[in-house]
Amino acid sequence: MGKRILCQGIIAGAVIGGIVALFNKDARGYVVEKMKSTSNCAKQCIQNPTEAIGGVRKAVDSFNQRIASTTEGAINALEQVEKTIGKVVDKK
Repeated sequence: MGKRILCQGIIAGAVIGGIVALFNKDARGYVVEKMKSTSNCAKQCIQNPTEAIGGVRKAVDSFNQRIASTTEGAINALEQVEKTIGKVVDKK
């Protein structure tokens, strides 16, 4: 019950905050610009689903490569720390 009320409060606050923000002319212009951009992107995805899927695949592959590279760097750093600690302990 408490979780449901909390979620409803968060959603209501976000909706009310969004409405209040739209009183600002710059914010309205930004929303219109982003809605047009999103609409164009959605139309392109609907018209060319193969191209959209290819783009998603490229993005996922790029993300996986970054994760792999970061993981390798972290493992290398940990190995260097382990070696350094080993040298310090051996000297004592």
